[in-house]
Amino acid sequence: MSYPFVFQELPVAAIKTALTGHEKDPSSFEEDRRLRRSIEKLGILQPLAVTTTVAGDHVLVDGHRRYWIAVRLRVPTVPCRIYSNLTSVEAERLRFELEDDRRVWQRHERRASLRRMLADKLSSTYEAVAALVFLKPDDVRTAFLSQWTPENVPKLLDQADVPEHFRVEIEKLVTVLHPVGNFDIPDIIETIFARVRHTIIASARDLALLRRIFAEASFPSEELENYLVDQDMTVRELSDRVPPKAATN
Repeated sequence: MSYPFVFQELPVAAIKTALTGHEKDPSSFEEDRRLRRSIEKLGILQPLAVTTTVAGDHVLVDGHRRYWIAVRLRVPTVPCRIYSNLTSVEAERLRFELEDDRRVWQRHERRASLRRMLADKLSSTYEAVAALVFLKPDDVRTAFLSQWTPENVPKLLDQADVPEHFRVEIEKLVTVLHPVGNFDIPDIIETIFARVRHTIIASARDLALLRRIFAEASFPSEELENYLVDQDMTVRELSDRVPPKAATN
């Protein structure tokens, strides 16, 4: 089945991300920074894929990195490939194929895409999802395996050789983690380790503040998800985005 489309330049502010989420792989800092420099110099060369809805909205299907970099750079308009009224499964299937054609997916990205297809009642088994994206059912099952589990954190800390004061705070932080939007706990643990490795989380104090934020039930979940999406955002920037009452315990 093919999906007809048209090309059009759309205002960034007119594009929504609700249909397929806006996760980014937490291990791709270098790729994101290279892409940001490219967009600053050359603009967006590869169109975003969006679908219209019956309400007349334009919802992002593919191109989440380009979209969020455009938002951060305050780019006014972006080139888009516009599809008409795709269902959630059709949009996810299209995104899967577009990404898979361009490059090898990171583990987090593939798992999140397959999870969304599994959540739909029309493709709620491994076999159904595998048929949609031309994989074997066992390949779909394997995509959900992760080393970034709470039980495995001590081993991961040994492998990463982090300072002792970081280690203590990471172990405390893991005890209060909870799923946020498209990010499961293993996804969050993976991005924490990546941010420590790239010094976006630069101190044990940052880890302690992040632990208080996760432990605070009133902290806005959408802001937490934005933090997990924006790989350059510091914990202090996250804390400063909400009133002090919600940011501290």
